[in-house]
Amino acid sequence: MDSTLGLFSYYAIFCITTLICCLSIQVKAMKTVGVELGWLGGTIYYVITGGGIILFAPAFFLVFIFRSRNYYKNLIKYLTENFT
Repeated sequence: MDSTLGLFSYYAIFCITTLICCLSIQVKAMKTVGVELGWLGGTIYYVITGGGIILFAPAFFLVFIFRSRNYYKNLIKYLTENFT
């Protein structure tokens, strides 16, 4: 039973760390482009995004490690086209 709790705690730390890393890239891109979300819009956006990142943490971890620069550039391009 202890090994199961230990594995779950490591996976939870992994998910939270991945969430923080991916959201920091998104916040940096939004500040670079100048996108400002209101309280309600920001809450909805970050709850949906955060939930998706936590559900698919291994995939987002691989994207963050191997493709974060390209992800950041594409995110800036997307935000510029759709929000400014």
